[in-house]
This record gives sequence, C-alpha cells and structure tokens, in this order.
Amino acid sequence: MHWNKEHIRVYVEARGPDFSHAGYLAWDYERLGLIEDSDYWMADAMAHTPQPEQRFFFKEWQFRMRGDLAGLRAETDKLRAALGTDIDRLQGQDASKYAAANIYIKNFDVGIDAFETGFDLDSISELYELFPAGGLGSLHLLAYAYQQVGRDDEADALLIRLHDRLNVFVVERNMDNRQLHHLRAQNFGLSGDFDAAADTLEAAIEAGWMQYFLVMNDPSWAKTIANPRIARILDDVKVELERQRAIVEQADAEHDFRAEYEAMRSNFGD
Repeated sequence: MHWNKEHIRVYVEARGPDFSHAGYLAWDYERLGLIEDSDYWMADAMAHTPQPEQRFFFKEWQFRMRGDLAGLRAETDKLRAALGTDIDRLQGQDASKYAAANIYIKNFDVGIDAFETGFDLDSISELYELFPAGGLGSLHLLAYAYQQVGRDDEADALLIRLHDRLNVFVVERNMDNRQLHHLRAQNFGLSGDFDAAADTLEAAIEAGWMQYFLVMNDPSWAKTIANPRIARILDDVKVELERQRAIVEQADAEHDFRAEYEAMRSNFGD
C-alpha cells in the first residue's frame, strides 16, 4: 500500500493523474478486506474511466476478491450490454477477464468459448502471464471449467502445459516471487497434489504473498483450501493480514491520502 501511494505521487508529479491509480488502490484495500476504502477508490476510478472494457477490468477483479457473485454477474451483464455483438470479438486480456467472470458465475460454456476464441497464451506479455488474474491464472480457471463440464482430458492436458510453462520460470530462470508460487500452488491443487500445493503456498507466503481473500473466494481453489494442512496455513495468513490491515488503518488515520490525491489532481485541472 505504501509503495503504491509513493508510486502515485511520483507518477502524478511527472505525468499527471491517471484513472488506473484509483483502481489499483481499490484492489490494495480489497486485498486487506477494507471494503469501504476499496469502494471509495473504485467509485473514483469508475468516474474517470469511459471505456467499458477498462471499467470491467477493475470491477471484475474487485468482485472476484470479494466473492461478490451478484456484483460480478451485474458487471458481466453491463459489459455485454455495452458491447453488444462486439462481445464476441474480445481478445487477449479483455477476453480472459470476461471468460473468468463467466466461469465464476458458473456460465461455463460462455467462459470456455470466450477463452478458446479470444485468448492465446503465446501472444501475451510475461508480466501479464504471471499476474494471478492474468494469463496463467486465467488459464487455470479454464482448466477448472473443463473439469466442471466433464472435459477432464482437456483439463489434464492444459494443466500439464501450464505446469511446464511455470517450470520455465521456476527451474530455468530460478525465479522466486509470490505470483509465481501462487500460480504453481493453484496448478498443483487443480491436479490433486495438495501436499505440493501446500509446500508451494508456503513458499509464496515467504515471498510476501497475502492473497487470502482471493483464494478463499476462487472456485478453482475450493478443493485446495479444504485440505487441512492448507487450511491451517491460510489461518496464519489471515492473522498476518489482520496485522497489516491495522497498520494501514492507522496510517490512513494519521494522513488523509484521499484529500492529498484530490489536491494533486486539482493541480492538473482534472
């Protein structure tokens, strides 16, 4: 949170305000379970975000972290109404977000079709590939959707492909970061190897992982988090998350960043 606010200060001073600042802050607060703050910053982002795909990008992830399926369904309907027949032309990141939302709300056929027609893992950047909501994370949801509709062979083949892709990072490049471990734990869990998922989740936590609410509300993690060892690990994460939340709440009580951001924005006539 502190780093994100410092980044915003530097960015605004150099280039001026950008709607994405408020959206990313909303995600930060959502990750901590600070719902009122998350809603404040998301409302700010939406007020300065004209494109329906951009609005969906931020709202969809917020509702996925929150486990708000009604909100997610409403945002999916809004996007479909705004784009009309163009909804079938979504590509890349936009297609994966739309597909993931449909899988969350159990529109499996729609989600699978959106992935299969609009998303190509080979065409995305590595940065987006490693983001939990990005390429590899979204494709794990596709594997989960295949499992739900009885396409187990396709699910297994995709999970193997994703596992091999993750090994490029962890083995060949010796990367150690929380996003990578998150994705590997998700892969192991969907493959039924819960011991490996637990080991990898512990590595993610050591690297700073705190996506407690995301995995608790992600249907593709449901069987994984039911494992007793993983449940105990997540209980410890929840305790640490509460500690971090208290620190952020105290910092916000001592300094009004909302007012600071409004002042920065007014200096640019926004």
